[in-house]
Amino acid sequence: MPSQLLGTGLATAKYQGRKHRRTIKEIIAELQAEDIEQQGAGMFRVAASDALSRETLDPLIDMAYSEHSEVQRDAASVIATLSFTSSNHLILVNSGCLKPLLMLACSVDLGVRRHAMSALANLSTSEDLRERLVAADAVPALIKASDTKDPAMQALVAECLANIAQSRGLRGKLITGGGMPVLGRLIASHNTSAKRWGMVALQRLAMSNASGGAGGAYRSKEHPDGDGFANEIIAQGGLRPLIKQLGLKDEEARLQGLRCIYLIADSSDSSRWMPRNVAWFPTVPVPSNRHRHPHPHPH
Repeated sequence: MPSQLLGTGLATAKYQGRKHRRTIKEIIAELQAEDIEQQGAGMFRVAASDALSRETLDPLIDMAYSEHSEVQRDAASVIATLSFTSSNHLILVNSGCLKPLLMLACSVDLGVRRHAMSALANLSTSEDLRERLVAADAVPALIKASDTKDPAMQALVAECLANIAQSRGLRGKLITGGGMPVLGRLIASHNTSAKRWGMVALQRLAMSNASGGAGGAYRSKEHPDGDGFANEIIAQGGLRPLIKQLGLKDEEARLQGLRCIYLIADSSDSSRWMPRNVAWFPTVPVPSNRHRHPHPHPH
């Protein structure tokens, strides 16, 4: 499906390089091999095309390394737009976009950071590419990118971490790579979307394949101790921001926090922490609709 490109400088920002000398608008025309349909100021619709290739993406990758933030911003914007189409994910990664995107996600320019993180969040939805993303040092870059007060950036970082946590083989790298303090800060923030994605990440990190009281952690030769990290979450203080959610007025946050706590308790040796921490639990107001199911995914 076509996806929308939001940008303001696409027609004027230029890349000056040894191999390429063209406007980004011309590159977009090559990428889609069709027409550019203008839908108002700075909005274009880019259609997915079989013509997308490494050769046509090379200029965008080069632009990402430009010394000019305007050029970086527009290049990241085009990559982010293309990343909304899942069939583009593999060619984007094969074209070498991960390292420049991770670099741009830590840029001093907020617009550059947002576009880069949007692309990374989209790419992290592809299970086959998450390992390559983490291998490109995504976890340290996401930790650095999370040091922001911008709500959009916080939500995108949390979403990306939650997507990585969906892959069983990568959960340990989030735990050992310093992801827990970041998730704790995101859950404790006032950003609803970041908060909910952060709790989704903890749920995924904690649960085993046999979660929900169905017989303990899934064990294999590669994961002899099981694939859940509930005990590690508890040891690193992951319960504290969750317990604070129980005292909020936001019913969705309370229910999701409660569900997350139950899942961690169910996947861990709860006898080791419940007696010490039971006093942390505030009085939880009775929900207005007791049959209402918590929605762990942000909308």
